[in-house]
Amino acid sequence: MPLVTQLAIGADQSGRYVLVVNNKNTVEKRNVRLGQIVDGMRVVEEGVGPDDRVIVRGIQRARPGRKVDPGTIEMASLTASAVKLAEQASAAEQDSATSKTPPTVESQQ
Repeated sequence: MPLVTQLAIGADQSGRYVLVVNNKNTVEKRNVRLGQIVDGMRVVEEGVGPDDRVIVRGIQRARPGRKVDPGTIEMASLTASAVKLAEQASAAEQDSATSKTPPTVESQQ
């Protein structure tokens, strides 16, 4: 069963849905039945398959029926553990940037 990030899931009067890009690069709305949360991602029990391309970024600009020029991203990079690792790496970079020792100046005496 496919996993999708919570950010890709929308809701309206008909229930939960995701937007996908079909083989003609056109946006489609798919109603989904969701399962449990695994590592910060939702299991999609019905509505999309493992080969479907789910829109995860730029959702507010995507409209069903519109043509798009999609890029790809590995869904695994959006898991809670991947996000946590990225945050830790960013924090470590910031710590090393702020804790650098000032340059030393050699005296000419």
